[in-house]
Amino acid sequence: MSLESLERVRNEIERFPAVHQQQVHALLCEGKADVQETTQGALVNLGAVSEELLAKIVKYAEYVKKQEANMAEDEQTKDELRESYFGTTAEQT
Repeated sequence: MSLESLERVRNEIERFPAVHQQQVHALLCEGKADVQETTQGALVNLGAVSEELLAKIVKYAEYVKKQEANMAEDEQTKDELRESYFGTTAEQT
């Protein structure tokens, strides 16, 4: 994987909420990656992680992004229905 791709993966993981970062950590541990625990989190040399494990992490990141997009779309639909049927917005309830 190229350096730019690794940086993109790292940036995505860093922006994840804690629950998703914990899942990535579990994937790394499951894949026997060298994870250094610190008081501020975990450090991983992504360059030393196998391509197979990186592919799993990328797939998980895509899943998270898709899930978040679906949730945002559902919230928008819910707000539209609330406005249409009840004449109120989420802020008014």
